[in-house]
Amino acid sequence: MADGGRAVGRPVLRGAARRFAFGRGRYADDLRFPGLRHAVFVRSPHAHARILGIDAPERPGARVVTGAEIAEICAPWRGTAAHLPGLVSPPQYAVAVDRAVWQGEPVAAVVAGSRAEAEDAAETVRVDYAPMPAVVSKERA
Repeated sequence: MADGGRAVGRPVLRGAARRFAFGRGRYADDLRFPGLRHAVFVRSPHAHARILGIDAPERPGARVVTGAEIAEICAPWRGTAAHLPGLVSPPQYAVAVDRAVWQGEPVAAVVAGSRAEAEDAAETVRVDYAPMPAVVSKERA
């Protein structure tokens, strides 16, 4: 950008915005495929906590997947923003591994044949947390 990369106060052009504003957008939930599975995430209620254990009772047709299992097959990624080229996040996993670092962070994924089955199974998952002090300032972070 000619102004040194500042984006605050400037409109960000989004090519598909008009289509979505007129109700013609297509979302992942609109797609149907044979063998399609649905995922629901169990999320941390804590801003910062160690994950001591995850108890997931077996449910027919549902599978609970932890962050450690996903980390074995999926490398962490770094978030970037096309309109802010210097902005790069720390490495992030799809599901928390060992600790949650923000309230609402996924700590387990429940996969099932329907959204309702996945939601029902997610309600039975119990996570044992050891809450830690939240980091609320950039200096401390």
